[in-house]
Amino acid sequence: FGFYRGLTPVLFFNIPKVASRFYSYNIFSKHLHEKSFNKDAVSILSGLFAGFVESTFITVPSETIKTKMIRFPHMKTMDVVKESGIRGLYLGYFPTLYRQSLNQASRFYFFNKYKDYISSRGKMTNTHSFWGGVGAGIFSVIVSSPMDVLKTQMQEESAKQKSSMVQLSKTIYNTYGVLGFWRGSLARLTRVAPGQGIMFLTFDYISKLF
Repeated sequence: FGFYRGLTPVLFFNIPKVASRFYSYNIFSKHLHEKSFNKDAVSILSGLFAGFVESTFITVPSETIKTKMIRFPHMKTMDVVKESGIRGLYLGYFPTLYRQSLNQASRFYFFNKYKDYISSRGKMTNTHSFWGGVGAGIFSVIVSSPMDVLKTQMQEESAKQKSSMVQLSKTIYNTYGVLGFWRGSLARLTRVAPGQGIMFLTFDYISKLF
């Protein structure tokens, strides 16, 4: 069961994380449309806002718990909470915030551009929605992987050994070079791409109903 370490916080937090993402995106995009922002700006700014909401309230603490449980298999969710405290659960807040904001901005931007392209040539089907989500997931991994590497490094540290983003960036660069900021991208891609395909298929399907 080693491949399933850290599964509990993923399962527990995933539904509220996705719900907060799409809800906050919808709310903010409607607000921007009313202010006459162009479509690209709406996609990017609403995606950034969605990333901020989900990072602050759900993603950061859940990612910290997951990372600790993967690194220390004997630990359980409450063990991490007791050891880290509230402040400790927010280690790596800013790189996670930047990563999630870049993730959502790039995903919604890509998906909406893809949707416009397909719609201009015919009807947008469920299959199109799925593959648009897969493409959005791939695009977001390329864009946000450096921040993902930084946030993982910060969350693996204890509160007493906290390093700044600049210090960690120098360490990663000196050790692995530029490509070090994309370490683990392939593994992340195999999870993110199909997951985003399913999420955007569901999101687009439900949007059509309402």
